[in-house]
Amino acid sequence: MAKTKSTTFKTTATTAPKAAEAVKPQAVAAEPKKEAVKKAAPAKKTTAKAPAAEPLAEKAAKKETIVKSSVTLQINGIDFDPATIQKAAVEAAKNIKPDVKDVKVYIKADESAAYYTIDGEGSADYKIKL
Repeated sequence: MAKTKSTTFKTTATTAPKAAEAVKPQAVAAEPKKEAVKKAAPAKKTTAKAPAAEPLAEKAAKKETIVKSSVTLQINGIDFDPATIQKAAVEAAKNIKPDVKDVKVYIKADESAAYYTIDGEGSADYKIKL
């Protein structure tokens, strides 16, 4: 019976170090797996956000460019369109001086007239009736 005890004792002694060695490699092996998972997760998040932001910015820019606008002056019950008056003054100035470079328009609503200058020079004849 003594042989059985010594054999059991030897096997117990030899199995204990093997179990301890087996635990250490498992703990070390588990750590790299956690790091690999952490590194992969942020890469997916950054790539998913970038493409979604660009189309929204493009859509917002397209919506802003479709605005139409006009200006109308209402003075003493009469409507005046400054853009139309400006075009008429430029055409009249070209008839007077074909190489005109600067036309400035002054609207006098109380007279229902617009006066303009041609290259800084004015005249009583440079008048448009409104």
